[in-house]
Amino acid sequence: MELDFNTYWQSFGLLYKGLKITALITFFGIASGLFLGTLLAIMRNSKNKVLSAFSKGYINTFRAVPLLVVLSSFYLIGMAALKAKGIYTDIAMPATLIGFAMFEAAYFAEIIRSGVNAVAPGQTEAARALGFTTSQTNKLVVLPQAFKNAFASITTQSVAIFHDSTLCYVVGLSDLFTTFMHIGERDGTVETAILLAASFYLVACVAIRQIAKRITKGEIK
Repeated sequence: MELDFNTYWQSFGLLYKGLKITALITFFGIASGLFLGTLLAIMRNSKNKVLSAFSKGYINTFRAVPLLVVLSSFYLIGMAALKAKGIYTDIAMPATLIGFAMFEAAYFAEIIRSGVNAVAPGQTEAARALGFTTSQTNKLVVLPQAFKNAFASITTQSVAIFHDSTLCYVVGLSDLFTTFMHIGERDGTVETAILLAASFYLVACVAIRQIAKRITKGEIK
């Protein structure tokens, strides 16, 4: 197997564009997933049966469907709806971002909920004794501790989103991995493409986990 790295250096511009797409999907998936997941976790633990049932149904539905199917469905349904109105435009990126947000929200909801359930009941009771409202109790007492309790799981899920960003190829987006493969297929250096892509993802994931460990230990604040 002959490796050719020069062609990839010459294609740095294309790789950088792919990296930006990977970064956008990853960061948006984490941020939106955490935000929506936190709301779903609060709803799931709510005494309101309607909110709790809705959250439970949402979580179970999206956790039972593969991400590939979610992305494809959002893209195809969105395109069909636009074409029906006589609008012809590419919605690959919006469909991908919405798909990731809604899919990851279901997973983050369970992660945050486990963190909330790990908060000692006395914390909530103390907050109420001080006159805090339910909203203030969640915002100032419960959620900060829940995020701390669930930090390791949040990190693991964030790495999973980084991995899953490669699935955007299904709607025609060229993320970093897809760009590597396109260059490899174009120049007949697929082996090099796979090696470089695997090396990048390996280094990035190890770095993320090491940073998370240092944060957990209090070495990074």
